[in-house]
Amino acid sequence: MEEIERTTPHYNMDESTGSHTIVGSKRKAKDFNGKNLNLFNGTYKMVETTVDVMIRKGTNMRLESYEFLSDFKHGNAVLGPFKQDWSHVQGLMTWCKEQSGLKMDFLTKSFYDFIGSTDCTVIKLRNYPDDWDEKKKGDYLLTLAEVNHGVLKDKLKSRDDFHWPFVKLPKLEQNLPPMLQQILSGERQMKRKFDVTFFCDYINLLRNSYKKFNELPENVKALCINQDGFIKLIDGWSPEFWTKIYEKIGTLLDLNDGDAGARADILRTYGAVLQVRSLDGSC
Repeated sequence: MEEIERTTPHYNMDESTGSHTIVGSKRKAKDFNGKNLNLFNGTYKMVETTVDVMIRKGTNMRLESYEFLSDFKHGNAVLGPFKQDWSHVQGLMTWCKEQSGLKMDFLTKSFYDFIGSTDCTVIKLRNYPDDWDEKKKGDYLLTLAEVNHGVLKDKLKSRDDFHWPFVKLPKLEQNLPPMLQQILSGERQMKRKFDVTFFCDYINLLRNSYKKFNELPENVKALCINQDGFIKLIDGWSPEFWTKIYEKIGTLLDLNDGDAGARADILRTYGAVLQVRSLDGSC
């Protein structure tokens, strides 16, 4: 693999603090295993599980963590697939479970099963919805509806995993939970239609109902009392709603990383969330 003969960064270690920094040098850059870094033309691979490094040309900086390396971008560098061995993480959780004698609850088991899966990333694990409160779920619901419908449909295309919360078959509106049927009936009176065979319509209905809570049927509002109560109603209908969608979609930032136009859309979207909460008096 060709290496470019020019000034490249290398790492220095401060013996007093144990910290690493990257500095410019006329020498070839060396990885912690002593091999040359193929940074500017080729593929840089982490060969030691203990190495936490991201190289940036011409800067003084501390070495960063694995997740930053996985997202590393440089005009002259091409990174290969970033892989991590998650088995030791699952093993630790299994050991804790065995030592405690406790059974994993639904959310813990979902988190455990997600570790190392196809859609798993460090960032997704860090923000996993196992401890989300009603406010965070509501904010996520509002922003989720702003995802491009084509992207959303593609990500959530499995009918086995993503469907309306039918209490029995066949998959018809009359087999949905009674409160959900009442909400749909109210939407029809407003000339708004939703397809119960299309999961994205379920997301849109929930988003509209949450955002315009005061327009819901009176008995639904009486049961929920407020927006937090509506989120709890969603949890009752679809316990896996947040985890399954999050595992596929993540956040808007995950979907649109690196796209300047998309970032502007994200800012507008989150601004809309804050505006909604301000109008509701919850900010």
